[in-house]
Amino acid sequence: MNRLFVFLFVSALLFGCNSDNDVVVDEPDNGEIVTEKENTLLTISRGSNFSIRYNEEIKDLSLEVIITGEDGTILTRNNVETNTEIKLMAKYDTNKPYHLHFVLRYLESDTEPEFRYENVVKYYVQTFLNVSNRTYFYDLDIDQDKAEGTAELKFDNVPFNFLNASQNTSFGSSTTFDLPIVDNKLNFDVKVKQVGATTVYAYVENTKVGFEELRYTRQELSNGELVTLDYNTLPKAKLIKVDFPDLGLSNSAFRRFTSILSGFDSSENSTFFRFDSSLVFPGGELSKEFFVPENIFEKYSFFGTSVFDNNITSTRNFYNSIDEIPKAYVPSTLNVSIINNSFLNYQATVTGDYDYFNFAASYSDGENVLADTKRFSWVIFDSAIPSISVVLKDLVSEFIREEDGFNITASDLGNPQLTIYKSSEINDKNDFVDMAIDRNRSKNLRNIPYERWISIDRGTKSSFTIENDIYEMQLLQKDDYAY
Repeated sequence: MNRLFVFLFVSALLFGCNSDNDVVVDEPDNGEIVTEKENTLLTISRGSNFSIRYNEEIKDLSLEVIITGEDGTILTRNNVETNTEIKLMAKYDTNKPYHLHFVLRYLESDTEPEFRYENVVKYYVQTFLNVSNRTYFYDLDIDQDKAEGTAELKFDNVPFNFLNASQNTSFGSSTTFDLPIVDNKLNFDVKVKQVGATTVYAYVENTKVGFEELRYTRQELSNGELVTLDYNTLPKAKLIKVDFPDLGLSNSAFRRFTSILSGFDSSENSTFFRFDSSLVFPGGELSKEFFVPENIFEKYSFFGTSVFDNNITSTRNFYNSIDEIPKAYVPSTLNVSIINNSFLNYQATVTGDYDYFNFAASYSDGENVLADTKRFSWVIFDSAIPSISVVLKDLVSEFIREEDGFNITASDLGNPQLTIYKSSEINDKNDFVDMAIDRNRSKNLRNIPYERWISIDRGTKSSFTIENDIYEMQLLQKDDYAY
């Protein structure tokens, strides 16, 4: 994964530090006390959740909130600790628009063999334009259970000509890439909770030509438990064929389709089990056969993308049963013409109805992830307008601590990336903003239907996709886990 994907993906998920529970009232810089009723611009309430997705060591983490007027003038700012609520006040005409900025800053180290870097200074800035006076709740992912136990899941009588198997829980997964098959037996060591049962999904697939099939199981395993299954007694998955249109006939910039079919339980929003995916290239067979397990998932998710030279369009839809999955994929028709790709004077025209947009750019001082010592990214969010025209003040120096020695301006961030969204389940702008700043994964694009258009710049090293929990930090092959 491009290091900026990793940076943005992790940066969006780390917001925890120690604090007390005091309510803090901010004051203007000139020391003049203003009345709370007339001059409260907004309230920030920060939770206590803290989640680390990878193996990084995080320290010296801080979160600052800044409010600026429409001209970029800083009206007020304050640090926000965990389990704290602050009221941000300023002597300001609240009838005029103002903007909300979250500035996350921390030091990160990673001792994994493929990385091994220490104390990289990271900044992740979220800017929400034209916000309203209300309470904004800022938190991380919901706390996930930690795997403290191990169970075993074994398959006997596995066909010799079989090349694919996987098991998946909320704690992770393993595949046959690192599991040996001995005497037609396959063993999975499964991470589970120390106390209570853990849901485990697993499949084994026979890929021998003429005998292709996928067999699957869902088990509730407890710490120390051993379950042995006979491959020949497992239920077979249903074969579903999905056709894709030949976009290459009408668009020379078309490269390929990517599709991912997953199952999940509504009660476990963070756990998707991807049991098949594919790339469909122009000029090849424009269809894909998916082996889909029945009766073990509450719902199914089909994620599809159309990859072009300079942009990617995506759709995600949900189905209550296998029979509802459409036999033909219909790509998104959203399209954008970028007029000015300058981060501080961004202009674009959108074709098609959409709801919200963001654009983002980033900076790193090294040639690769091992050489980086400083990283900075800035994401701008707002509601849809057919002609996007955003003029910003260069606030980079206001966001960065002087002792960190970045010495950069917005011009060092490179070309921004634009993302537009359309979803019937994002009700209003407040809902959209909440999805972006509240890291609870039940509130994000992973769990709602949507369409999306993303610009890409293949000519720069810093092209990245931003999308989280309203925007996922990932490449296509990681789409089913961001969120």
